[in-house]
Amino acid sequence: MWVVARSSIIFVAYGLCVTWSKILTTYNFILIVCSMFGFSLVVKLQFLNLVFCLIFG
Repeated sequence: MWVVARSSIIFVAYGLCVTWSKILTTYNFILIVCSMFGFSLVVKLQFLNLVFCLIFG
């Protein structure tokens, strides 16, 4: 029983790690685009990116 719990904890921790790195990468991308093209475009891109992530995961 403990082995199952331990492996699931590791799996959840790995999932959180991957999700967090995706969030940070997306955030960095948005910041770069923001500095290049201005803020209004970034808000639109952020929305499109959010929709894309929700649809395709």
